[in-house]
Amino acid sequence: MKSLSALDIKKSAIVIVDLQKGYCDPQSDCANLLGWDVSGADAVAQMHVDFLKTVREIYPSERVIWLRMEEAAHSYAQNTPYGPHLGDGFAELCVRGTAGHEYHIAKPQRGEPEFVKFHASGFSSKEFSRYLESQNITQLIFTGVIASRCVNATLVAASALGYGCIILNDLVAGPSHIPEEIEQHMKVTGMFYAVRTSSLQFIDKINELHVA
Repeated sequence: MKSLSALDIKKSAIVIVDLQKGYCDPQSDCANLLGWDVSGADAVAQMHVDFLKTVREIYPSERVIWLRMEEAAHSYAQNTPYGPHLGDGFAELCVRGTAGHEYHIAKPQRGEPEFVKFHASGFSSKEFSRYLESQNITQLIFTGVIASRCVNATLVAASALGYGCIILNDLVAGPSHIPEEIEQHMKVTGMFYAVRTSSLQFIDKINELHVA
């Protein structure tokens, strides 16, 4: 996809990556044990509320797709409210049954598909891949966290598989204490893998297409 003008609502889907407490909540182990600044991710999660309210007026529920990271619990881990802490500055952040695995602020509505992944890329889930094919989806609009990791891994895989990709600059976030990581990621993404735009420009475009 070369520009936003190529967007086709009937062929596209919103893909929300790992918008979970483990990565976004200021009270999570990501912040308290690893010392990450998650303020950007927390803000992005809050921004999704209004964004999704608008998008859901145009996109059917089956085209608002949620990816959720699930990490394995280790028997030797020391439990915390948000997940098992493995020591040495490492924590499993998104273990099923812990607060870290839950969505942060914005959540799926009835009919919106969810896919669990155990690795960075959403395409590590065969169910996700099969679902896109079954719905004849050929364009993907990416939001979520972490911009330079799970979002990037899923987007690059999508591009390699021939999907047209769009990334919404203001609805992706990474560790706020490493701004250069996000800046470099977004630069490379826009050069090689995806159309970069803002959520407002995207909404203007889908409103235009919807009216037409």
